[in-house]
Amino acid sequence: MQHREALPPASRRAVIISPNLRMASELEALLQAHLAELPVNHLRSYPSPRDLGSAMGSGSHLVFLDTVSDPEQAVQLLTEMARLGPSIQVIALLAGNDRISSYAAFAREQSIF
Repeated sequence: MQHREALPPASRRAVIISPNLRMASELEALLQAHLAELPVNHLRSYPSPRDLGSAMGSGSHLVFLDTVSDPEQAVQLLTEMARLGPSIQVIALLAGNDRISSYAAFAREQSIF
């Protein structure tokens, strides 16, 4: 029996939230190479937390969130995405492993974790 990867539902898509065009284009190339069937949207600026739902639209999303360009705005968006429910899965984009501990400390201060 062959193992086949399930195609994502039609309403599922990747969303890149990043004002950093270089980071977004590198990520988009990776997504095209490995998840070509998944539509990709790029939000080139951080939406306000109250506008996040309308900016992303309905459906299930795999969100790639740039936490480097504006960490405070990223934390606000993470909080709102958590409120929106399990249809949104978030991958935080970091500059490097050394940022993980400082970002985790910042998130704890903001009561995210």
